[in-house]
Amino acid sequence: MFAGKMRLYYGRWSYKYEMAARVGAAGAIIIHTTPSAGYPFRVVQTSWSGEQVELPAESEPRIQVKSWFTEDAARKLVALSGNDFDKLLESASRRASSRCRWA
Repeated sequence: MFAGKMRLYYGRWSYKYEMAARVGAAGAIIIHTTPSAGYPFRVVQTSWSGEQVELPAESEPRIQVKSWFTEDAARKLVALSGNDFDKLLESASRRASSRCRWA
């Protein structure tokens, strides 16, 4: 939506975690695709493989669980839930579908 395929701040992982916290989510899963990110998953692995520390949040909301999956891993997880990844992706791409909820 926003500006088509142009990469914007709203597509960054940090913004996604911030928004998840702002709407009260306990956690967020980012599904990595090389075309949408502009870099391979290996960059994520080497950037986040060590211990991660975060300063305490003052008044800003934070989520408890942050996760980053490859598309293949996400497809497997979604299939285990009895859902179809491609259908969820299609639903999420429509403006009327502001939140993707599935069990």
